[in-house]
Amino acid sequence: MKSSIVFGVAWVLVSLLCAGPALGEDAPLSPATQECLDCHITSTPAMVADWKRSRHARIAPAGAVKKPDLERRVSAEKIPDKLAEFAVGCAECHTMNPEVHKDTFNHNEQRVHLTVTPKDCSVCHPTEAIQFDKNLMSHAWGNLAGNP
Repeated sequence: MKSSIVFGVAWVLVSLLCAGPALGEDAPLSPATQECLDCHITSTPAMVADWKRSRHARIAPAGAVKKPDLERRVSAEKIPDKLAEFAVGCAECHTMNPEVHKDTFNHNEQRVHLTVTPKDCSVCHPTEAIQFDKNLMSHAWGNLAGNP
């Protein structure tokens, strides 16, 4: 019995340690992302829950660029001011560069697009976007569409 209790306590401690940043405080939300979440928590709760568990929800880019090199997940040296202090939420990605996205539409007084492209991601992840572009899978649609 005693070994079961010790094992149970050890299991809980290991689980908490493995959770890592998921236990940290969330980064502040931009007003535009908060507006998205106010509705989408009801209409698409699973998507919101997935995002809330992500690094994008947990740390603002301004904090991410201050991490030691081996802990950084952002390769940009400078983040645009309008993106730096907030979590990377719905609005930060799905309203970026609306003029170049064919799927852009009006949604709650915002120009929103469903597809987020590597060019959008390159604002914070320029090195990763270049690496992705060199990957065969990044050209899958063109490869399939151009294959008779």
